[in-house]
Amino acid sequence: MGSAEEPIADYLAGTYRQEIDQEEIIWRSLPFFAAVLALELNALFIAVRSFAPSGAWRSTEMALLAIDALAMLVTLGLVTATIFPVRFEYMPKATELREYALALDKYASDPDPESTRIDPAAVLQSKLADYQAQAIDHNRRVNQRRLRWRSFAGLFAMISIFLTISLAFIEVTSDLNVQSDPARKGITAHATQPAPRR
Repeated sequence: MGSAEEPIADYLAGTYRQEIDQEEIIWRSLPFFAAVLALELNALFIAVRSFAPSGAWRSTEMALLAIDALAMLVTLGLVTATIFPVRFEYMPKATELREYALALDKYASDPDPESTRIDPAAVLQSKLADYQAQAIDHNRRVNQRRLRWRSFAGLFAMISIFLTISLAFIEVTSDLNVQSDPARKGITAHATQPAPRR
């Protein structure tokens, strides 16, 4: 390898491995989103069964429920975009590299004066550096895009959690208001009783 490339040889090798490992790190975050979405869905089902029977509270609850469901769908879509299959670039196969190295050795051993001036090891190392640099640029673009989608997915997941907490708070407040108002409590109880059969 030429002297100008020697200082970045270790950097290229380490960065190449880092970008490959970054894909696994992104996949490791999926259980978090799966758990959040599962808990959110369960909380929404509970919230629907606890809705106020009528009044302004019910309209507020319905609005929060719609926005919360939309935030969950956006989160799911962003998570799907994060793990959407994208081809990574890797180093050539070991057999191909070996064949290339043997061809370099054969060329360098040729009695032709022009071929004897090359250093097979330097040429091979320079070629490997080219492969690594190209793979790093491509894989980094893929990882940055996935990290951006994951960040937005986390943001919408937090929005969904906040909306669910707000919905639970409103339902608790609504229940307390009903219990503290005898007239409304009687209306609510009457509304929940089944109608008599004729």
